[in-house]
Amino acid sequence: MIVLVSDNTEVVTRIGTLLKQKGDLFTVVADEISAHAAIRADRATLLIVDTAASAFNGYAVCRSIKDDPDLAGLPVLCLIDLADVTSILSVLDCGGDGFLTPPVDLSSLSSAIGDIMDRQA
Repeated sequence: MIVLVSDNTEVVTRIGTLLKQKGDLFTVVADEISAHAAIRADRATLLIVDTAASAFNGYAVCRSIKDDPDLAGLPVLCLIDLADVTSILSVLDCGGDGFLTPPVDLSSLSSAIGDIMDRQA
């Protein structure tokens, strides 16, 4: 089960559509507290975090997952805006396992998820 953390309707619609096309099961949450609950309840295999969200800090969500001993092994894919190179450094700093930049298409999403899951195996 993939957990998508975003409060942006466009991001949720786009990524949700792509995940459906891939045949992946997923749930969408809009904040850090809901993310932690969904990860535990749904036995998440991947977390996708929108770092440009307005209601929460996506990098802090990633860091909180990686700092939790029970969740640290959960792979985290960060959606970032590449307009600022510090975004890549922020992904590394928060412990993210990978990142995607817009526009996200089915091929790039599939590749990113596949790469992360292969590294976890």
